[in-house]
Amino acid sequence: MNYLTAKEIAAQWEVSTNLVSRYCAEDKIPGVKKEKGKWLIPDDAQKPIDGRRKIEVEEPSFTFVDLFCGVGGFHQAMASLGGKCVFACDINELCRKVYEENYKVEGDDLIIASDIKKVAKENNLPRFDVLCGGFPCQTFSKAGKQNGFKVVENENGETDDRGQLFFRIVDILQDHPECNYVVLENVRNLADKENDWKVVCDELKALGFVITEEPIIESPHKFGIPQVRDRVYILGVKEAAIKTDALREKGKITRDMLDIDSHYEAWLFPSPVKKEDVPRDPSACRKALARILKRAECEHVPFHAMRHTFASNAFHYGMDVKTLASTIGHESVETTLNVYAHSSEQMKRDAAKKIDEAIGTVLGADVTASDASCGDENGEAQEPTSNADKPKTVEFKPYQPKYRKRGTGSVHQVSKNVWEGRYTPTVNGKRIARNIYADSEEECEIKLESLIKEMKAEFGIR
Repeated sequence: MNYLTAKEIAAQWEVSTNLVSRYCAEDKIPGVKKEKGKWLIPDDAQKPIDGRRKIEVEEPSFTFVDLFCGVGGFHQAMASLGGKCVFACDINELCRKVYEENYKVEGDDLIIASDIKKVAKENNLPRFDVLCGGFPCQTFSKAGKQNGFKVVENENGETDDRGQLFFRIVDILQDHPECNYVVLENVRNLADKENDWKVVCDELKALGFVITEEPIIESPHKFGIPQVRDRVYILGVKEAAIKTDALREKGKITRDMLDIDSHYEAWLFPSPVKKEDVPRDPSACRKALARILKRAECEHVPFHAMRHTFASNAFHYGMDVKTLASTIGHESVETTLNVYAHSSEQMKRDAAKKIDEAIGTVLGADVTASDASCGDENGEAQEPTSNADKPKTVEFKPYQPKYRKRGTGSVHQVSKNVWEGRYTPTVNGKRIARNIYADSEEECEIKLESLIKEMKAEFGIR
């Protein structure tokens, strides 16, 4: 029997090499074997059915449209509940291609369009029951200029009207009164800006929707997924489609009705300082790293750079590739070998010697164990190392952290050339946070001082 590599099979089946490797690991391809860390597949193997591709449902429970669809996050959720997508749109061509590849089956009447402004104007959508959409967040995000719904002019002179695209959703809902349900998503800062949040609520309520007037803010890490990504979800149901007395009486969708908390998974990193059941603040580790680097007088480096440094040093100091791949989370040792250098026998000898010297397990002896036992690369004994050459101990001095005066905000380094300042006063029982950014710590302190004065004047804080 002839065998082909995962790369060769991937080319034949017109899929990615990673997908073929996953099929092999999940025993979906009969007759595969693994040699020297590489999958070998029989040349006559048949391509497994792609579980990602949804089979057309003869009688769907409901129909939905997927606006600003990306590669289909909402589609996955709606289809799993028995829904059928009848229309999707996204301005990005590559996203549309991926969406079509994953979700459009032969004979399907799914329409995939590009520009929602053109779609809203021409009104050529089929009838649908549910509207899903993650409208553009750049104009609301803290990482941007936070222009909200305004139409602004960019530095290159082009008009940026992404904040207006929410109103194209409103236009579509006006033209399709048969739609009874709305599920929208955006960055949490949309809800933090009271004026912007009020616009969203007022527009949906004017169309006859009972909505989540209190923001529903969730993050994947609360559901067992290792990613912190706070998002606000806006849910709406037409008054005529309400099926529970509680919702009809309340007049709005509340968090208790959704029972979201029952789906939470236990925190992998619970907060060590807060009594309630909450996770550790994601910024705590980053700030701790920044403090350590600062007092060590080292340049700022992100956590991911430390990962690369660790992997490179692990190779250099003799860690075998399989252990390293498992440690840093690579599915295949091929990935590790492609990214990091190979380890030689001499590198292993050097590693053993350096680790022995660094740990200092035999500082009191006249001869270092690694010198006496390892020898040089030819196996010959080396000259003993004198105590004068051994590492010297350093007197321990406890670090005394600097504490900022209450009411002066906080300043920390975000990246090599970016500093962030934050002031979070409590006004009428509600914490209000605002940020500023600068190129240096000194500039950040000056901007933060101005921000504090402005906020104190705005909210009447003494």
